[in-house]
Amino acid sequence: MADEGETTTRFLLDILDQTMPIYRIKKRLRDCVSFYYSGDLERSTDTVFPILLLVCPTLTQLISPKRYTRGLLKKDDNPQGLHIRFSTIEKIAQFGVNAGVWEEA
Repeated sequence: MADEGETTTRFLLDILDQTMPIYRIKKRLRDCVSFYYSGDLERSTDTVFPILLLVCPTLTQLISPKRYTRGLLKKDDNPQGLHIRFSTIEKIAQFGVNAGVWEEA
């Protein structure tokens, strides 16, 4: 629990499997955006939507989902409360989760 005057930042970490086809990743991203717009999480938990952290197996497998997410967000006029960030397993293993390894979509 945060002290009075402090804010709490919540994250949702999703590790993408190396064998997951791109169409499944795109569906997962569309579902995340739809879930954000539904407002269900905010209503049920009385908190703001968490920052989504997606971990991709490799840099090559990060590029397509990140581009796709940028397109989704641009189509929806870049909603202010929705943040989706990407990184790779290698970067996290090398620098840690809290380091500056996350790239905003």
